[in-house]
Amino acid sequence: MELSYEMRKDHLRVVVAGAFQPERARIELANVIRRSVDTGLTRILIDARGITDTVPVSDRYELARQLADHAQARLRLAVVVEAMNRQTQTFEDTARNRGVAVRTTTSMPEALAFLGLAQEPGA
Repeated sequence: MELSYEMRKDHLRVVVAGAFQPERARIELANVIRRSVDTGLTRILIDARGITDTVPVSDRYELARQLADHAQARLRLAVVVEAMNRQTQTFEDTARNRGVAVRTTTSMPEALAFLGLAQEPGA
């Protein structure tokens, strides 16, 4: 699983690609939260369309719990995934039920709108 981070003026953008690795995902989610806190960026866009396999529901639940346990209340997070990882809303529902504003979608324009960001060329 490969990740790249890009600090933009109004949000943190993370691109994820490759085979899903549960432990690495937990470590990187902690890094995302830490970077958000360190930079004061409260809007995070995760482009996970490059994940090559289906993320198990149990891992979605655990990642959402971790997010809710460590994220600041004003954090907004949008995750763009392929359809195979959108079959259930476990990540979104679990995080939202714990007070974190999260949207999981297959649409980059929808994710950007949820975050209140301008549409990107080629999105």
